[in-house]
Amino acid sequence: MQRLNILTLLLLLHTCTSSLFGVIPRGGGLFSKGSSAVADAPASAPASASTSGPKTYPAMTEEEVMEALDDIPVYSVTDPAGQGVVLKNPSTGTSLFYFYISPGQANATLTELKKSNPSLDLQVQAYRLGQVYFKILRNTTETSSVKIMKDGEVAEEGTKSGVEYRLVPDTRDLIGARMLLTMEKEDGLEVKKNGGMTKELAEKTIKKAMTESKRFNASYGEIPVFMIQQMRIQTKGGDGEAPKQMLPMYFSLSDMVGVWQQFAESDEKAKASEPAIHLMSLEELVDNMLAGGEVD
Repeated sequence: MQRLNILTLLLLLHTCTSSLFGVIPRGGGLFSKGSSAVADAPASAPASASTSGPKTYPAMTEEEVMEALDDIPVYSVTDPAGQGVVLKNPSTGTSLFYFYISPGQANATLTELKKSNPSLDLQVQAYRLGQVYFKILRNTTETSSVKIMKDGEVAEEGTKSGVEYRLVPDTRDLIGARMLLTMEKEDGLEVKKNGGMTKELAEKTIKKAMTESKRFNASYGEIPVFMIQQMRIQTKGGDGEAPKQMLPMYFSLSDMVGVWQQFAESDEKAKASEPAIHLMSLEELVDNMLAGGEVD
C-alpha cells in the first residue's frame, strides 16, 4: 500500500487532468448503495488502540466478498436482450468482452460502435462487480464459460469459452494512480515556485507518471482503489454490536478528492493537515478481505 502526503499538488493536478481529459461521469466509492462512498475497512488500528496489539478481523468467505462487491456496478455494451457485444482484436483475432468501471467509457464505446454501424440496436447495461470478478475475471476453470444475464447476474456454463474478458478502469484514474506512485515533495515545491499548477507542469507530471510508474501500466486488469487515512469514520453500532471503524474507498480519484474537500471544510484539524493517501489494486483489496487481518 503506497502513501504520500501531497494534498495541494494532488488537488491541483486533479483540476488540471480533468480539464486535459474532459469530464466523464464515473462511479464512486466502495460498498455503498446509493452513496458514493463507504467501505467497511479501517486501514489500521486507531491510535488509541490497546498496547496489546492491533485488532485483527476474521477472513471473509468468497461469497461474503462477492456480496460486498455486488453493491458496485460495472458497465458493458449489450443488445436489448442483454447479450454482450464481443469485439475482435484485428491484429490477433482474439474475441474480447469489456466491462468498464466508468459508465462514461461504456457510453463512449457504445457511441463508437453506433458510428461504425448505425443500424445496431445497443445499450449500456450495468452488472454486479462481485459476480463479474469471481465468476469471470477470477475464474480459473478452463472448461467453464459464463453467460451474462440481463439482471446483472453471471451464470456459469459447462462449455469452454473463447472470449477474453477485461475489466477497464477510467483512464484518468490510471494516470492518477501512476502520479501517486511517482510524485515527490519536490513536485509540490515546483508548483509553489511557479505560483500554481501550469499546463506545462501538469504535462511534465503526467509524462513522469506515464514513463516511470512501475504499476498500473496496463489499460485493463489492474484496477486502482484510492483511500485517505484521515477519512475514517466510526459507526454508532446497535443491536448489541460494538461501534466499528470504517474507511471509505474509491475507484474514482476525483470523487475521493471532492469528498475530502467537503470533509476538510467541516473539520479544522483535517483542513490544517495533508491527507495520508493510500493506493492499492482491486485484486489486493480482495486478497486482503479473503485473508483477514488488521483490515475489516
